Amino acid sequence: MTAELLVALHLLISACAAGLLHRKLLSGPPGWSFALVFSAALFVPVLGLLGMAAVALHAPRDEPLPEPDCILTRIPRPPGPANEARGGLRCHPDRKARIDALAALRGRTDPRAVELLRRGLRDSEEDVRLLAHSLLESKSRAACRAIDETSRSLRDASPSQEGALHQRLAFQHWEVARLGLVQGECLAHALASARGHALSALEKDPGSHPVHFLLGQIELRLEDPARAEAALARACELGVSRAVAAPYLAEAAFLRRRVDLVRARLVDARGSAVARVRSYWG
Repeated sequence: MTAELLVALHLLISACAAGLLHRKLLSGPPGWSFALVFSAALFVPVLGLLGMAAVALHAPRDEPLPEPDCILTRIPRPPGPANEARGGLRCHPDRKARIDALAALRGRTDPRAVELLRRGLRDSEEDVRLLAHSLLESKSRAACRAIDETSRSLRDASPSQEGALHQRLAFQHWEVARLGLVQGECLAHALASARGHALSALEKDPGSHPVHFLLGQIELRLEDPARAEAALARACELGVSRAVAAPYLAEAAFLRRRVDLVRARLVDARGSAVARVRSYWG
């Protein structure tokens, strides 16, 4: 009976020692470290326990690593139209305010308005997305109706009226592309139609400087700088101000990789936006 008590006492002491020392002596899964220390204390009575205690007392303590110095710095967004549009619509926390902002775009016919409506299509609220989609569809249908009406008029027009109708169709197709109401293949079709009608209008009236100027912008959008320069130069010969055409001529030179011409053509340009571009190239 005494031997059984001693064995039980030895098991208890070994278990207590393993519970106190196993995390100080061994890393890894707690169950395995406890089992190893318990086995050593059990099979090496007294000396094993004393040795493990000495090792635990002299083992280096794990000190927590210093936390890295993290400084959160707010990076300001660059000023510009895109940032203003983003802050004015999508980032507004109030759903009703976003809806009101979209509704205010109903009567606007500029590329910024269409850009804001396209941003509204990605809004988190379904009501905002539906309103943006409705307004975009409304603008697209209005543009298509205008083109259809002019096309019907062209089919029934007399030869003396064809030039003016081709000019109107060129401007209407260009407006659809410029505003961003179409994308992808539809955009390519709108630009090709605008170019075709502009050329047809010039066949009827070669001296129309607005059509030459429009054709230069269309050719730039189609990335044909040589034709764009020819059309813009002809527009200037017929009466378009050099200051008005200068930014487009500079863009054509840039597409041709003629950096020297970009700087020279910006000298004649006017406007605050052009001034910033001129300072960059200067």
